[in-house]
Amino acid sequence: MNKSKSGVARGSAFFCGMLVMGVLAQLPLLAEEDFPGKAVFEKLVGQWTSEGELIAANGDVIKVSETWVGKFVDEGKGFLIEGDRLWNGESQTFKWEYSFNATLQLLEVIYSSSDLDKELPMEVSVNEAEGSVLRRAQMGAEGAEIAIETKFEKGKLISQVTVTGADGQIALEGSFKHDRKNAD
Repeated sequence: MNKSKSGVARGSAFFCGMLVMGVLAQLPLLAEEDFPGKAVFEKLVGQWTSEGELIAANGDVIKVSETWVGKFVDEGKGFLIEGDRLWNGESQTFKWEYSFNATLQLLEVIYSSSDLDKELPMEVSVNEAEGSVLRRAQMGAEGAEIAIETKFEKGKLISQVTVTGADGQIALEGSFKHDRKNAD
């Protein structure tokens, strides 16, 4: 009788294992050549200008203007935004390098700027239904965070920036309006 129970148990375990494998095989994994949110990023292709301001918690205003180009790279497996900006009159260059990590099934972005000592990796979420891209990163060891959401609102491309301090209070926030330079 013990033989029979162990045989049933082995058979059940085998069946459950096969069932799990079958379910996992049905899950849609993106291949390395797929780019999540491609429909949203296609709208960002081209030359753009941006204007906006950030307001610090103490009321200081930082004026920002940018020119940038968005394009697919690496045979459509990545997306690159690079450009120049004036940050309160100071010239800077910047770059956003998006890539899809097929192993982790995550869209990743690395931000770099001429005013930063090192690159800043950020989490990325794309909502194709809303036409939005949300980027978040922890800044420093104290728990400060930056969140940047870019989305199309009534045909206009808008970015909302929020920097939260380690205390959870908003340290800096503002928005940017982006205009396509050559709408062909």
